[in-house]
Amino acid sequence: MSDRPFFEFDRQRLFTDVGTLILTRFLAFRPRSVRVENVETDQSFRRRDIDLIWHRAIPGREHTAVEIKCDSHAGSDEELIRSAAYPYYARRTENFAIETTSNDVSKSPGWVYGSEADMLLYYFVAIPCTAEELTQRWAVGEEYLLANLGVEGDRLYVLDLPELREWFHVAQSQFREVVAHNDSYRTVSRLVSCRDVVSAVKHCHVLDDVYRTVCASLDAA
Repeated sequence: MSDRPFFEFDRQRLFTDVGTLILTRFLAFRPRSVRVENVETDQSFRRRDIDLIWHRAIPGREHTAVEIKCDSHAGSDEELIRSAAYPYYARRTENFAIETTSNDVSKSPGWVYGSEADMLLYYFVAIPCTAEELTQRWAVGEEYLLANLGVEGDRLYVLDLPELREWFHVAQSQFREVVAHNDSYRTVSRLVSCRDVVSAVKHCHVLDDVYRTVCASLDAA
C-alpha cells in the first residue's frame, strides 16, 4: 500500500471500484448470465460512458451495455455518518443524483445525457470502512475484500437508461439543482426522488441485499 494520502478523487474512485466489483459478481450469478466484461479501461467504451458489457443467453439481449453509479447515502448510524474517517458511509437518502453536466468548463454532458449504455445500475451502499482499510483488504484479494466489507445495507435500482433519459429530459426542471466544485470546474446534478423515478420508468427493478446475495453465492461456489 502507498503511503501517500488519499485525495477526494482517489476516495471516490476506490468506492466506485468496490461497488463495481460487487455488481459484477451480482450480475455474473443472475439467471442466463454468460459472463460480465469490464470495459472501463477501453477508451472506445469510456467515451460512451459504458462500464460493463453483460453477456446473456437471452435472444435479442445477448449483449447489454451497463453504466454504474455508486452512492454512499445508505447509512443510519449517526456516529459513522458524522465521522470524516468513513467517506463511504453517509445518511440514507431517497434521492438519485442525476448528473446533467460533467464539466461546466468543457461543457461535457453528464452521464444521463452522455452515456450510451442500455442499462443503468444505481447502487446505494453503506460501507463502514476507511479508504486505507479497503485498500489493505483488496491487496489480500477480491474474495477477502468481499467477505470483509461489513456492508450495513444496500439497494440497487436497475433502470432502462434511454427510458430514464427520455422522462428526465422533460421533467428535470421540477428537481433541485446541486453543484459539486472541483479544482477547476463544476459538476451539476439534479436531486430526483427515487419514488418519482420508479413511478416514471416502466423498466425499473429495485433489489435489496445485493451484497448479501453476492456473499451467499460465493459461499455456495
